[in-house]
Amino acid sequence: MVSKVQTEDLPLGILEVGFSYNTHQDAAATDEKSDNPSQSHMEDGQVNQSTGDTGTMSGTAPGSVPTQTDSLSKQFKDIMDLTRGSFSQVKKAMKKEEEKVYAIKVIPLLNYNKEHLLREVKALAHLEYKFIVRYYTFWWGESVVSRLGDSEEDDSTSDSMEINRNSCVSDKKPEFSLFIQMEFCEMGSLKNWIQNRMTETSKSSNRRQSLLLFKQIISGVKYIHRKGFIHRDLKPGNILLAKNMTVKIGDFGCVTRENGDQPQMRTQNVGTTSYRAPEQEGDRYGCEVDIFPLGLILFELLWKFGSEMEKSKKWNNIRDGDLPAEFEKDYPTEAFQIKKMLSLDANMRPSAKNLMQIFCGRK
Repeated sequence: MVSKVQTEDLPLGILEVGFSYNTHQDAAATDEKSDNPSQSHMEDGQVNQSTGDTGTMSGTAPGSVPTQTDSLSKQFKDIMDLTRGSFSQVKKAMKKEEEKVYAIKVIPLLNYNKEHLLREVKALAHLEYKFIVRYYTFWWGESVVSRLGDSEEDDSTSDSMEINRNSCVSDKKPEFSLFIQMEFCEMGSLKNWIQNRMTETSKSSNRRQSLLLFKQIISGVKYIHRKGFIHRDLKPGNILLAKNMTVKIGDFGCVTRENGDQPQMRTQNVGTTSYRAPEQEGDRYGCEVDIFPLGLILFELLWKFGSEMEKSKKWNNIRDGDLPAEFEKDYPTEAFQIKKMLSLDANMRPSAKNLMQIFCGRK
């Protein structure tokens, strides 16, 4: 059960929901052009893999929210499961008329707060950037959602999810759900990329490629913060890879607004336990909570664990900034920055803007 506070983050009253967003705006990309640390071509139109849908959906939504009366299979074909989280699912599906593949995230309403579920939509509609998963549209409808809550790593918790996970079961009964249509990222998640690397015979990681990926990640986080948002659930599983290994930050289910310079009272324990910042166990924090997991992600990009078992045994030490001696010897500059990012004092962590200057030489 997630504890709440009376002065919790206010809903994102930044746009009227009740539209379909179908055209990509380049203003944000132009504004952040100098932040592009990658020389590779950026594909326009591929997606998030954080959660999804099962078969049918129909129904009407209250208020001005657009409705979807056709079943998913009527508009899409070649539908298949991508990922399953504790509170949602993601499917890969091809739009029949367009012959284009999308990712469809499906979140059963159950007894969630509807306005909080719409936070992800509102954030995605305002975050138009080359290193953030592209959003197309959303709708409300019914869906027969497969059993949720069985994901092995996904203990991610949003402040809209004050429910017993056992209630996330709907193998036969249609549930009124939120559908979010996004780009499909064909290279999978950074988590899968890291796991696949464990099976490679080479002991060391590719430093150049790892740093290139990290530069794209911090560029995306810098943009998120500049737009006044806090992601609150950054981890390899929520960072997707499009064509040419282009980073796409996804899953904004825990997103909230950053209002002012002082930490605000917020929901406790939001995000994934193994990656969230220590202060997220409390109720006052700011955008610095997104910097802490960046330190962990950079370590994972550079250091090759032999197995998931080895990672689980050493993870708490890594979170405490106790890095392997061999790592500090091989990556002294990166080790220094990782320790700063993992600082227990949030004020001692570098900002995303600082990290861009350090790793990319750009302001």
